[in-house]
Amino acid sequence: MYHIVYILIMYYDIRLLSLKCSFCFFFSYQDNNLAEFITEVMQYISLLDIERKLFVEALLQINWTNRSSQVIFTYKLFLQNLACMQTFHTNIVINCLVELFKPSKFYIYY
Repeated sequence: MYHIVYILIMYYDIRLLSLKCSFCFFFSYQDNNLAEFITEVMQYISLLDIERKLFVEALLQINWTNRSSQVIFTYKLFLQNLACMQTFHTNIVINCLVELFKPSKFYIYY
């Protein structure tokens, strides 16, 4: 799978539409496979520069909060590594995390 991850990272911008659709399978992807994929992506964090912004944005769309503890741990580690090693993406990482804490509806209580 290492070669597939590398290819996804290097050619994501070129095939944006087809790859963006392929990321939809992560929502039904088994937890152990998703954790493995995220772990492999972490090995290429040095490649996730400004030119790979769209790929990073797609990774940040993965629904990880209701997954197994293994996926949650791995994804949080990925977010930490990404924000520290590729500081260009720190703002979008923080924005995605803040979105998790927003209520789904705005209520006014009297």
